Amino acid sequence: MNKSAREVARSLHRYFDDALDFHRNGQEARLFPALLAQVHDADVLPVLVTTLKNEHRALENAWETLGASLTAIALCRPVKLSIDEATGFAAMYRHHVVTEARHLLAFGSTAPHLGEWTSNGSLFNFGICARKRPPKKSALQTWRRQNASSITPPSGKPPIT
Repeated sequence: MNKSAREVARSLHRYFDDALDFHRNGQEARLFPALLAQVHDADVLPVLVTTLKNEHRALENAWETLGASLTAIALCRPVKLSIDEATGFAAMYRHHVVTEARHLLAFGSTAPHLGEWTSNGSLFNFGICARKRPPKKSALQTWRRQNASSITPPSGKPPIT
């Protein structure tokens, strides 16, 4: 297994292990209760909060499976990395962030604390702050380039490098 693949796997694992937990805990312990306490005229908010909490659990479950594969790669152990699991997790992650951005920001005028969350990046960036950074883009691009011929997405189209 090449060094770049191990480095990318290690970086992704380190990032998402911390970021998913930070994001969920921050929203579920502070943001959601504050919104529910401040916004009284929206019947849809409790449903949205429940949906986002369910998405947090689904992301954590999907990450548990994908993370185990990435751990094996990082440790240079034989494993089959499922392109369906990886793309499924990525799609779930994107969907969750878009859902938050679209729907939570709609409550901004009735929830003053929401501005604090968006200004410091806590709402949408899955815990990215001064001490947390996503994996290096160049390492990911290198890995994609080196492995492009061996990975075919479920769509059958060649991967984007």
